Amino acid sequence: MHTGSAVRAATMIVLHYTNDHRAFAAQSAFLARGQRDRLRRDYYRLLVRNLLLMAAGAYCAFKAQSFPLLAVFCVYLLFQLLQARPFSVIERRAQEAGATRYAVRTLRLEVLEDGLQETVEDIVSFVPWKRVAGFGIFQDVLLIQLAAGLWSLVPCHGLLADSASIDELMEELRRRGVTEWGPRPGT
Repeated sequence: MHTGSAVRAATMIVLHYTNDHRAFAAQSAFLARGQRDRLRRDYYRLLVRNLLLMAAGAYCAFKAQSFPLLAVFCVYLLFQLLQARPFSVIERRAQEAGATRYAVRTLRLEVLEDGLQETVEDIVSFVPWKRVAGFGIFQDVLLIQLAAGLWSLVPCHGLLADSASIDELMEELRRRGVTEWGPRPGT
């Protein structure tokens, strides 16, 4: 009789890899991919609206010969122009700021007969095959979607020398009937 954790079937594939902020940034970008255009449009809409309002206010103050009010509108308009940045710069800064929250970790992902087992800093998690929802490569990271909104992130650039390949893992996921989101970039 075994005590402690349940005995799992023999390990079929083992990946050793490091995860850093790039894997989490790829996951965030993947999840936000439908929202990016809306965010960019809203950002520029708000920026243009503010600039037009300040310009209209400055024009009205000038026509009314209210020079203190004209000065306020002009200063605010100038402030808006100096603070304006392309959306891509704001997006990149937000990603960089968020990236500092993630420490580099070494992980072990084992493909077992009955599911996936991931070990991070001596913490072992197991998910049966029926709870693996889908997978795909996005920004050089293999994203494996699990049940309950959980993910396993395997960066293609972070595999250690003793690791199996991403292609072996993807082939096993396909063999298990896990949904693939699309073709691998470049194929």
